[in-house]
Parts: sequence; C-alpha cells; structure tokens
Amino acid sequence: MKIRKEIEWFAEKMEKVLRKNDDKGGWEDEAPEYLINQVKVNLSQLERLPTNRIIKCCVDIANYAMMIADNEKNGR
Repeated sequence: MKIRKEIEWFAEKMEKVLRKNDDKGGWEDEAPEYLINQVKVNLSQLERLPTNRIIKCCVDIANYAMMIADNEKNGR
C-alpha cells in the first residue's frame, strides 16, 4: 500500500514529537483516562490557538490518540 504524501508528512511530525519526548519513557503504563483527558485538553485548546500553533496541537492530539489505540491493541 502506498502511503499518501499528506499522511507521511503528518506521521513524520508525530514521530518528531515522540522522539523529542523519548526521555519521558513510553505510554505503555499510562492510564487510558489520562491519555483520553490529554486528547480532550488539546481539543479544547484547538479552537483558540493562533494559526502558527494549530499543526502542533493536531500532532499532539494524534499522538495521544495513537497511544490509546496502541495500548488497546496490546491489551493494556
């Protein structure tokens, strides 16, 4: 399957943020409630952000959503 260039671009942004936070450890032990709350917090900020911060916020939302899905996939 060929990955769309838009998804590849966004995934690279997600990976960059994850790597920047590698020193914090993984998300495997995070409670689902915490990760879900982080999605909600970022979503609530999204409408009020200046345009230069929207992409970063979207990346954060996507990363938290990925963490939730990854933990669910692995039965955590």
